[in-house]
Amino acid sequence: MRFPRSSDPELLDVIERYVKPTTNDTGRYLHLLHANFTRDDEPERRLFLQSLRSAAQAITDEELEVLLESEWRSRLTAPASPLPG
Repeated sequence: MRFPRSSDPELLDVIERYVKPTTNDTGRYLHLLHANFTRDDEPERRLFLQSLRSAAQAITDEELEVLLESEWRSRLTAPASPLPG
């Protein structure tokens, strides 16, 4: 398992792009945890889901593998496949 460290810039980069993006001042992983985004108003939920869709379309197989090898926050937010849409 990989943990975020300054000696692992590859992991730090994908965490910045896929784990930490914020919605309503909350990191993506916290927004996904327990499906918290379902309590958002419709416009906020739509923006959050659009950000997930964009991330899923942008991530490479290698970046996905890096996230899945890491700690729980990274695994939770690893976009596995493009969302319909």
